[in-house]
Amino acid sequence: MTAPCYIIARQFAILKLQAILYKAAQYRAWVAVDLANAGRLADAREYARAALRNFESFGNRAAEMIEKTRGLVAAIEAAMKGAGGAGGAV
Repeated sequence: MTAPCYIIARQFAILKLQAILYKAAQYRAWVAVDLANAGRLADAREYARAALRNFESFGNRAAEMIEKTRGLVAAIEAAMKGAGGAGGAV
């Protein structure tokens, strides 16, 4: 493989991995909502925080999702406080 072809192939692989990471973050956020609605707030918070870390790795390109996910984490934590740290739904 020529050097330019290698560089293009590598860039494509990186873009593919980034797309997978972004999709994984979305799924983690969705799972967090489902877990919270099922009353599993501690698990929900962990999934939401993992989603937030993934979104934050994209910087400003994911600014909207970062803010939404921060709101999700805050809502879960508020529900935990309201339920004595364990139960409740978001």
